[in-house]
Amino acid sequence: MLAGCTIGDVAEDIPADVTSSEDGPAPTRGGVASEENNTNSGEITATDLQDMALPDTTIAVAGVGSTQEVSVPAWSTIKVPLSIAAVRDGSADVSALTSAITVSDNAAAEQLWEGLGQPAEAAEKVERVLSEGGVQTQVSAQVTRPGFSAFGQTMWTTEGQATFASHLQCLAGAQSVMEAMGSIAGGQNYGLGQIPGAMYKGGWGPNESGAYGVRQFGLIPRGDGTFAAVAIAAVSPDGSYESGQAQLDQLAQKLSERAADLPAKECSGS
Repeated sequence: MLAGCTIGDVAEDIPADVTSSEDGPAPTRGGVASEENNTNSGEITATDLQDMALPDTTIAVAGVGSTQEVSVPAWSTIKVPLSIAAVRDGSADVSALTSAITVSDNAAAEQLWEGLGQPAEAAEKVERVLSEGGVQTQVSAQVTRPGFSAFGQTMWTTEGQATFASHLQCLAGAQSVMEAMGSIAGGQNYGLGQIPGAMYKGGWGPNESGAYGVRQFGLIPRGDGTFAAVAIAAVSPDGSYESGQAQLDQLAQKLSERAADLPAKECSGS
């Protein structure tokens, strides 16, 4: 069974190169940046982010801000706070949590969601996690697009995702989720996954017209042992998933080149 971020019984909309739930997680690796080639030309600004953005894309960095938002639902990025809520609730199956994050298994995510109770109750528990991460976002509890999960259609801004990522390490129940975010499966490790040491989660799916929106958020190394909290999103220029991937690759490249100039995340952990 294909495991994809369109979160629903829509296998025909899931690209063939998406890793299946039978494939084991692979450590996140990439070649975009290293501590040696990070530049340090001064603290990054909102204007810099505008200069880095591409058409129909958004970049957000916690402590800096974001460029103009593109309209892309949360898709499978919502599996991060959902998984944390399940850990806190005591209903999280370890295998389901790992699959939901590392290979973006939709059935596993639905299992975690259903374990939180009725849809309204489940949404409230996920919203509580988001709130503790500095974000006020209403989680969608009802299916609004047939074939797609309710929670995957949550509208969650990239700025909100970067803010949430900056608090991630200090959230109760987040440790196992963060570990999984550092072991995203091959085939899904584009964009932020091309930055060695990144901990992230991606999501993707078609809009009402069939054009793919692709997004990621998480923590990337700054080169000094600390991390920056970032989020990126794109609406595919030609409608395909692959072009959306390429857009995120370019955005991640730009962020990695300025990694040393990004502010460190707010939360230092314990």
